[in-house]
Parts: sequence; C-alpha cells; structure tokens
Amino acid sequence: MNRLTAKLNLAILILLLLVCSLSGQIINKTAIAAATVIKGKVWIKTGLQPRHLLKPGQQIFPNDTVFTSDSGYAEITFLHGKRIIKLQSKSELIFQIKKDRKDLLPRIMMKIGKIWMKITGSPADTEIDTPNAVVSVKGTEFLLIFDPETGTWLSVLNGVVELSNDLGKVLVSREQQSRVENGKSPTPPESIRAERIIEMWHSKRQDSSKIQIRDALLQKLIEKFGLADSLKDCVFDNVKIRGGDR
Repeated sequence: MNRLTAKLNLAILILLLLVCSLSGQIINKTAIAAATVIKGKVWIKTGLQPRHLLKPGQQIFPNDTVFTSDSGYAEITFLHGKRIIKLQSKSELIFQIKKDRKDLLPRIMMKIGKIWMKITGSPADTEIDTPNAVVSVKGTEFLLIFDPETGTWLSVLNGVVELSNDLGKVLVSREQQSRVENGKSPTPPESIRAERIIEMWHSKRQDSSKIQIRDALLQKLIEKFGLADSLKDCVFDNVKIRGGDR
C-alpha cells in the first residue's frame, strides 16, 4: 500500500509539473502588446534570436526586448487594458507579465531611456522596473526617464504613481516629480508645471534628466534668496521662473 501511495504521489507531482510547464509556455506564446507607430529604426529581440526591425502592427510577446535607435520612436499599445507606452530615442524596454489572481498584468523592465505612459479607463495595475527603482501605476499619465549617471526621474502629469526601492517609497501626484539616485531613497515629491513635463518629453537632448536636476536646483536657489517675485516670468535657457503667486 505504501509503495502504491508513493507511486500515486509521484504521478501527481509529475502531472503538476507538466501543467505548470504548459501554462508557462502558453503565457509566453500569448501576445501582450502591439506596435502601433514606428518612426526611424526600432528593433525587437526575442530570446537568443538576432534582433530585427519592429514594424507597425507587429505583436510583442513576454520577454521581448524593444529598443530604439538614436532617431527612433515607437508607440506600443497593450492588447488588454487601455495602456499606451511611447519610447523616445535610445530607449530599451523588456516586456514581461506577472500573475495577479485572475489577471495577467504588464510588467516592464526599463534598461535606459525616456518613456511616456498613459493609462485610461478603469484603474489597471502596471509595474515598470528601472535598475534602481520600481514604478507602480494605477491609471495615470506620466514621464519616466532613466540614465545610469543620474538615476530614475518620474514626472506625473495626471493621476498618482508610487515610486519605490529598498530604501523607501513615495506617492507622486499630479504635476509632481521625484527622483531616485543610485543608492538613495526616492526624493520627496516636488511641484513641476505640466508644460515643463511636456517640454522634457519632446526635448531631443539626451541629457534631459541632467537638465531637470539643474532646473530644480535653480528654482530652489531663487526661492531661497527671495528672488521669485523680481525674476517672475524671466526665462533662462528655456527655464521659466515661477513667480511668488504660484
């Protein structure tokens, strides 16, 4: 009887392993997004296969890597939920999914670059991992920049986004921004004009995160020395000074 029980348990274990393996294969073969707009050169890489150019309408599967050239641009629409992600030049993303009870939710690994994400309709959980932070999204619109030198910079146009790492977390709301430097916790959210967020997105400069750092320091110095009113509406290198009435 004991031998029969052992064989039965072994058979059940093998069956469970087969089910899990087949389930994983099905998930990996299920498209999660599709390219809707492509400008310039944008590549896609699947596993160990050579990279090839991504074309409009082409589907994206779990563990696919999408990266843009120096002049490349892509818009990618997720097939489930109203999620659109835009990639500027020199950006690299790995598309993944995570299981959450009944749903398979998008999870994105951001290696480098600048992205804009918009989620409309009912709230939908999405995670974006950069090398030094995690962005947890529930229905919103935001700009995310990662640079190996300056770290992660999150600017929220609408909604609320959680920015976290092992050292802490913050909630970043509408027209706020926060930054995660390497080895540090997220900074407290600070105000940023919606127009400035849009300007940063459209900027072709590759050091846009460094420009944001400069702008924030400039604004702090002006406020510290009480120069906001006298310099109201002045512009320094495309940086508009906020007056004291804000």
